[in-house]
Amino acid sequence: MLPHESISSRRNFLKIGAAIAAGVSGLSLAPQPSLAQEDPAWLIGPQKGYTPEIGTLVSMMAFTRMQVLANVKGLSQQDLDFLLDAKANTIGALLMHLAATETYYGMNSFGGIKWDSWSDEVKKKWDIPMNLDEPARKAIKGNNLDYYLNTLHESR
Repeated sequence: MLPHESISSRRNFLKIGAAIAAGVSGLSLAPQPSLAQEDPAWLIGPQKGYTPEIGTLVSMMAFTRMQVLANVKGLSQQDLDFLLDAKANTIGALLMHLAATETYYGMNSFGGIKWDSWSDEVKKKWDIPMNLDEPARKAIKGNNLDYYLNTLHESR
C-alpha cells in the first residue's frame, strides 16, 4: 500500500466511524415517534402566541430545561457536589449557572438593564454562579436537589 492510499483509507475509516458514532449517539436523544406527536416539548420551532424567532427560542429553552430536569432527577447532595478534578464545576454549580444566565440575560433583554449594571444585591447572588471557577467550587455546595430546582424555577 502506498502512503497516500493509507491516508485515504484512514480518512474513510474516520468518516465512517464518525458517522456511525453520531448516529448511535443521536438515538438516545431522539424521541419515539409517538412521543414527539404527543408531547410538544420535543418540537423545536415557532410556537403559538410568539413571533417565530421568540417562539423558537422559547421552545429551545423549554426543551433544554426538560433535558436538564430529566438528567438530575434523583441526584443526591453528594452527586451534586462531586468534582471530577480540581478545575471542574459541580453539577450544583452548573445548575446555578443556568439560573444566573437566565437571570442576567432576562434583566438585560427584557428589563432593558445595561449588562453588568445590576445592583450589588443582584451581583452578590448571581456573579459567582455566573462566572463559576474557584469561587463557585468554594461557595456552591451542600445544597439538595430541591434547592437547585427551586432556584431554576424562580429564575425563569
